[in-house]
Amino acid sequence: MKATDIQTDKWLKSNGLNPNTFCDTPLNLVQAQKTAHNLLKHHSALLAADETKFLKTFLFQLRQKCLIKKVLIANLYRVMNLGTKINRQVFKQHQALKKR
Repeated sequence: MKATDIQTDKWLKSNGLNPNTFCDTPLNLVQAQKTAHNLLKHHSALLAADETKFLKTFLFQLRQKCLIKKVLIANLYRVMNLGTKINRQVFKQHQALKKR
């Protein structure tokens, strides 16, 4: 294995992506997986309990190769909408801090 492959795998893992299934996973699933991982990693305090549970369940489904096919498009949209919602909250908090 090349050094670049090792670095790539390390980067993918640190961003919540599975290097073994990355090439086979559709782009919209990868985007939702990265969004869900970042929300849980960086903004878990802004998530409600049911949102946190949903994101953890979603990530669990994506880790299981047999469950990936059962992920609904509605769940992808829900993850992306949660990401947008939290980004808006973070932006408002940042703007409030700048005004002080």
